[in-house]
Amino acid sequence: MNILVIDNDESMRIGATEILKMKGFQANCVSDIDKAVDMLKNEVYDLIISSIDSNVFNTPFIYLKKPYTAEKLIDSISILNKGD
Repeated sequence: MNILVIDNDESMRIGATEILKMKGFQANCVSDIDKAVDMLKNEVYDLIISSIDSNVFNTPFIYLKKPYTAEKLIDSISILNKGD
């Protein structure tokens, strides 16, 4: 699963991306919605996880209110995958 992380806090953004990679996901990160829109022009993502709430995406989207934990991050993906 290819995941895009959007978070304006650098440590949260990098931390979330590293956790996802350690769990076997492909993950990239950006700091804001505009950069995410640019990324989506060049790459297909299966999921967007963001601490910035938005409704501009056609890709499945999970909004995580800060502060979120590694467990909450992984649990949110697990819940989404149960729908498959």
